[in-house]
Amino acid sequence: MRRASRKLFPILAAVALAVPLMGAPATADPTPRVPPGFTITPFAVIDGTPSSIAYTPATDYLGTPRFYVADYAGSRILAIEDLGGVGGPPTVFADGDDGVGSPLGVTVGPDGTVYVADSTASTVPGRSTSGRVWKMTDTNDDAVADEIEVLVTELPNGRHNTNGMAIGPDGLLYIANGNSTDDGIEGGQPEVDPWSGSVVKVDPNDGPVSFATADPATSLVANGMRNVYDLAFSPFDDSKLFVPMNGADDARDETTSANDPAGLELADSDDLLYQTDIDDTRPVVGDNGEITFEPIIDDFGFPECLYNESKQGNLEPFQNPHPQMETVCPIDTVPRPVASLGLHVSADGLAFQTTDAWGADFKNDLFIAEWGNLFGTEIVGHEVVRVELDETGNTVVRQSEFVSGIVPLDVTFDDAGALYVADFAGSIYRVAKIADVPSPVNIAIDQFQFRPPAIAIPEGTTIRWSNVDSLGFPHEITAQAFVGTDGSTGTGSEIDSDTLGVGGTHEFRFDTPGKYIYTCAVSIQHQALMHGEITVLPTGS
Repeated sequence: MRRASRKLFPILAAVALAVPLMGAPATADPTPRVPPGFTITPFAVIDGTPSSIAYTPATDYLGTPRFYVADYAGSRILAIEDLGGVGGPPTVFADGDDGVGSPLGVTVGPDGTVYVADSTASTVPGRSTSGRVWKMTDTNDDAVADEIEVLVTELPNGRHNTNGMAIGPDGLLYIANGNSTDDGIEGGQPEVDPWSGSVVKVDPNDGPVSFATADPATSLVANGMRNVYDLAFSPFDDSKLFVPMNGADDARDETTSANDPAGLELADSDDLLYQTDIDDTRPVVGDNGEITFEPIIDDFGFPECLYNESKQGNLEPFQNPHPQMETVCPIDTVPRPVASLGLHVSADGLAFQTTDAWGADFKNDLFIAEWGNLFGTEIVGHEVVRVELDETGNTVVRQSEFVSGIVPLDVTFDDAGALYVADFAGSIYRVAKIADVPSPVNIAIDQFQFRPPAIAIPEGTTIRWSNVDSLGFPHEITAQAFVGTDGSTGTGSEIDSDTLGVGGTHEFRFDTPGKYIYTCAVSIQHQALMHGEITVLPTGS
């Protein structure tokens, strides 16, 4: 049955960095920053907490490229159309009325089908929660899901959730599933082997698939991980899957036991980057001499195996020192991660830059959103990290900060090679090379709002304001102040427009670096509610 289209919901009036749920940590400089030669601009602002973002290009039935955003606190999926480098008004694609609860993963198949991962109460005795994946389709291009069904049920999790997903080269849906406890023993219900801390796969044409009865031989890709958040297939070899994993925050500090004869007493374990092969096999000789091939399931060793590179001096596993850990880490044979991302950085969403948009130096680099920690004496993470690989795509050669000053939880790229970052504080940012910034850049005027309300652009960029007010009000761009990077000040009145009726537009090319503050002067009410800010960056900044 077709569902009725929902009205647009109002977005925030300003780019805010206060997380409405769980609290964002204060940073020394909350201004988003990128390397020289790049610019970061607000793409969209939502009244919620973006936890995952997915891009789909224009298709036969989607006339405009579209982004889907999982809003964790709002228990909804939002659809945002790409209006030439600036997002259109968000619409509710699906929400709690459809059964969605606190989603942490969203991805889109090549046919436009949207997959959403969340958690729900388990029906399995002894389990409180389990992961679930929804399958949603927009059949009439109104940015509202018309067909909604459950694809996956009863995927055991607990302390950590069922998170990011990716469509594989085989057309199957690959799913990152978190584990039940903090350190394998405490902080949650018992781990469920082999599904806790795993990557699993399902055929999106099947369903519903229950992992209460699923066969590991056909559904399990890799396990022995902890809080895995997202997945990305390698552009070097699409049989290789990259998986970020968050380590334990308390692995028994100052605890020694028979299982820790070396007395490592390592308090915490690293966040790691794994690589696993989705189709490697081993030969098996049957009783009749017939040779068959069975899949190799990488077991990365958690909870028995932990890592702490800064204290050990290498990326070698050590035995979990919890005194109740009865099984032993196979240190000599456990597959090694390809990199450590450090302690407590909370490595979450990831995506590869696969285009030539940023030049050969950036092509096939991996970008990882580090949400960061909210405790301890040292605040780390809260940045997007660039991970450079060697020519084989199997070895990490360098890691560096790429975006900072935000609280990122996921990243994705569009077809043109621009990077989009889901900031848990409520914004979606777009990162592009200076030369790639669209001109004109569009700012929509609707329901007493400039959308986006704040934007940073390189000098020489033209901005086009468009009155698309669904309430039918006229608007008028009126400058209030300008402060140049050279210290000059003024009213900035050169950007002023005439009164714009619905459908009217106004353009201005910004050639003077500095900050412009503007409003709408149609009435006192317009001026009180409508606030805009444009930062013009010197070329090359």
